[in-house]
Amino acid sequence: MKTALKVLITLAVVVGFLFLVNHAIRAQEVVDCNKLVAQSQEFAEAGFYITSWQKDMCDAHGISINAPVK
Repeated sequence: MKTALKVLITLAVVVGFLFLVNHAIRAQEVVDCNKLVAQSQEFAEAGFYITSWQKDMCDAHGISINAPVK
């Protein structure tokens, strides 16, 4: 009984930790996409572009970047 309780508590801690890590990563991706939006406006005439993985990341968050994809 004590072993099962320890396993459940450990599992809950691991799942909670993974949830927090996932939330932090998604929040950082939104910050990165917003930076790309600002850079695309600032450096539009300098040939600014984004990569396909950056486009995919920002599309997943519903953030559109006005820059060519290379």
